[in-house]
Amino acid sequence: MSKDVIFVQSVKTKGIISLIGNGPFRVERLKKGVEGWQVWTETGFSADPAADPASVPAGDIFDNQGITDGLYTYRCVKFDIIDPAPENYTYSNWVRYGTTGPIGWTFGNYDPPPGQWGEICTPDDFRWTWIWGTDFKATNGTSFTDEQIRYYIDAAMAEMERRLNITIKKVRVRCNPEERHLVKGTDYDVEEGYYQFRMHKIERQGLISTRKKPINKLHKLRLLSRYSAPTM
Repeated sequence: MSKDVIFVQSVKTKGIISLIGNGPFRVERLKKGVEGWQVWTETGFSADPAADPASVPAGDIFDNQGITDGLYTYRCVKFDIIDPAPENYTYSNWVRYGTTGPIGWTFGNYDPPPGQWGEICTPDDFRWTWIWGTDFKATNGTSFTDEQIRYYIDAAMAEMERRLNITIKKVRVRCNPEERHLVKGTDYDVEEGYYQFRMHKIERQGLISTRKKPINKLHKLRLLSRYSAPTM
């Protein structure tokens, strides 16, 4: 089962919303600093709680209605879900419309999208703070895009995780996700196999050495033994 994706690109005063997955969808918009999500209707986004949402198929739609300078984020959910909860939605990136300046932790205006871990640092943090005064361009003179910068940020973070043997970015680990009908990106991030252990070590030490650390929350643990029934 593939995960639904919503991605938004800003073109100054309008946005291109890309919906990937098995539609149709319900699509909503939120401006930073303004309470309440606006829902996509037959006439565009509406802040009226009683407005009837329009069914949006997978593909691209344009948002050019009522946009003012600022930061926006979007979210989508399957259209047939009645009264969806926040965790049912898939959230987009934040986009900048108008003449709003850079977005980043160093500018005090970055917030992770609702329901997501967010970025350890943003492309604008690199451009305008960390390497300020240095052209961020390739040898052929082409400027790096936000997506390329994010790729290098993620790669550098993964390398530090490997060297320090810790998990920096929040990650959800599951075992046998296909058999459990779990969806990658929605229910889990990384698949891992079973742990092997010896009963005498568990009885003596009571510890299992995990592959990732630190662990913030343990959802389920089953100890399987060939000599006795499973324990929880």
